This record gives sequence, C-alpha cells and structure tokens, in this order.
Amino acid sequence: MMRLAPLFAALFAVVAVTPAQARPIALTPAPAAMVPAEGSFALTPATRIFVASGDAEARDAAAYLAALLAKARGLKPAVVEGAPKAGEAGIVLARGGPTAVDAYGLTVAPAGVTVTATTRGGLLYGAVSVWQLATQTPGRGAVTLTALRIDDAPRFAWRGLMVDSARHYQDPATLRAIIDAMAAHKLNVLHWHLVD
Repeated sequence: MMRLAPLFAALFAVVAVTPAQARPIALTPAPAAMVPAEGSFALTPATRIFVASGDAEARDAAAYLAALLAKARGLKPAVVEGAPKAGEAGIVLARGGPTAVDAYGLTVAPAGVTVTATTRGGLLYGAVSVWQLATQTPGRGAVTLTALRIDDAPRFAWRGLMVDSARHYQDPATLRAIIDAMAAHKLNVLHWHLVD
C-alpha cells in the first residue's frame, strides 16, 4: 500500500495541472471535419456579431445566436451590419464557403470567429455550433473558445423528429420548446402528426 501512495500522488498532480482546453470538444452532431489550431478567442460582453448589409437570413441567424448566448451565458452581443473595425475581434456570419445544402465552415482564431455558408440553414447551423462551443465550459459570463477549423455538412438531407399530436396533446409552449431543441441539434424537418 505504501508503494502505491507516490504513484497516486503523481497521478493526481498530472490531473491537477491538465488544462481545461485539453478536454475534448463535444458538438452535436459531430462535425464532418474538425481541426484544432493554435490560440483562442475571448468571447466577452463587448463581442459583437457582424453580418453583411442587407442579408436578412444572416441577420436572423445572428439574432438567434445572440439570443442563445444571452440565455446560456448572460452575454448580449449586438448584431451589426457591416464589417468589424480594424483590430476588432468579433463573430462574422458571411456568405461563401461550402456549397452543399446546410453546409458551413467555421473558423475560431484569436482575431475572431467566422461562419461561412451559402444557405440560410448553413448560417443557422454554424451559429448553433458557435453557441455549442461557448457552452463547453459551464457558467455564465465571458468564455474562451479554443481555436479550430470546422467544415461540416449534413450526412442526410432529412434530419427530423415526429411529434404525434393526434394521440398526445402538446400545448403551444411545448411545441415551441421542441422546435428550439430541434434547432439546437441541427434537425431540419418536423413531422407533425395531427390526425389519424
């Protein structure tokens, strides 16, 4: 027993100094490709979300991300049309990147976070991934996002959930919560069974 004490002490010392960043990143669903990078991005109360002027779909995705961050971390990032000022680190939702339906590219770097997509769904799912990255660490307030690159596209075009209101009543608040949960898990089809 005495010989095991130094071994346990050494093990606990290694565990105690292991940085929080060494924990694996969990996204739902797992992206097609995720490559770690050097550095990190500080998401603070001053962080703003930028979209191209006149892009209503990007603005909707940015507003959804801002609402998720407000609910989960207490941060209330402003949504701004236009580009960040020189040297300003922010979150940018932009057109471009992968062309597949609902596909997106996401880059987290010390200079900012960029989500690129050609479709509305891609922008939304990229924004949801940013929120998932921001909630890897529990708590409220500012958080540090590990630098990485994600390229993701759905494996299946139909990613759905069935709600059977014909046999089991759900009130409107429950249905809204189900739809919010679907968006958080990147599901795109609600099969609403109303009658037999």
